[in-house]
Formats: sequence, C-alpha cells, structure tokens
Amino acid sequence: KLNFNQRKIKSYGWAMEFRINAEDALNDFLPASGVINDYLPPSGRGVEVHSFLHQGQVIFPYFDSLLAKLVVFGETRDMAIIRAKRALDEFLIQGVPTLIPLHKAILQNKNFIKGEISTSFIKNEKILNIIAKDQKKNLKLDNKQDLQIDKVSKEDIAIFIAQVYFQINHKKNISPKSKNWRSIIWQDL
Repeated sequence: KLNFNQRKIKSYGWAMEFRINAEDALNDFLPASGVINDYLPPSGRGVEVHSFLHQGQVIFPYFDSLLAKLVVFGETRDMAIIRAKRALDEFLIQGVPTLIPLHKAILQNKNFIKGEISTSFIKNEKILNIIAKDQKKNLKLDNKQDLQIDKVSKEDIAIFIAQVYFQINHKKNISPKSKNWRSIIWQDL
C-alpha cells in the first residue's frame, strides 16, 4: 500500500522526449546502418540522454533504428523548448544520418512553438524542405571552415588551452584573447 493518494500528486513543469533514430528524414525516413565515427551527447541542467552509443559502435540494419532518447525538462514549455534547442545543437553523432536535423527544424517552427500541431504537421509546415535547405547551407559553411582551419596558429592553440586550464582550475568564465576562437559561456539553459 502506498502512503499517498492521487489527490496529493501534483504535476509541474514540462518534459519533451526526442527519439534520435538512425534514419534519413530526406529519404522517406529510411533506416541507416554504419559505424559511429564520433559521438558526444549533450548534458547540463534539465537534460538527460539514454543511449548505448560510443565511438566505434556498429549500427546494424537488423534492429530498431533508435540510437538515443533525449529528454529535456523545464518549468515551462518555453523553457523545455529552449533546453531542447541547446541540447540538439550540442548533440554530435557522426557516421549515420539521424533525426537530429528533423527535431531542430520542428523546434524552430512558429506553429510548434505556439503548440499548434497535428498529425499532418511535418507535411503542412514543409519541415523536410527546411531540412534540405539547412543541409545545403551547412555544407557551404563546412567547406568555408575547412579552408579557414589552417589560419589557426600554434600560438592561438596554446592561448586557448591555457585559458581552458585557467577556467577549469579557477571556475571562471573568461573570453579567449585570440580572435580565431569563440568562447562558450555555459548557462543554466
């Protein structure tokens, strides 16, 4: 017998779950197989990841395509959406296509943010078209970044490493002095 009843249970906050599948949304959600080349899950306040993945993990075509479940919590729906956006931006899975771009596109949609969704949401809001445009834009950006990577000097790298070391040991947020590096200031989001 439980020592409380239904009347004493109060719900609060919001949670959202995102299924990160090895699927290609732009190819009729076709499941994919391959080897995980790189894996870095998001973390932080209000973020949980349930996964078996690691670098070098073989994804076979014989099983369910689920790679991970991302769960975010927030005091409000808006806070849960903000945390989900951050977590999906941080989530790195390379080696197989995933549904991360799909989830990111949905979270940017004004009707989703307002809570105006239906079973034909993806089709009506042209989410797949948005993903295709984003992939083309990201490919162009990746090519530009590959060209700029040679511009980072050994001095820039040394300054950056020293500043990270200082941040870890002194628990302070400081901005790198080198113009070629951007600082990420972690917040509670």
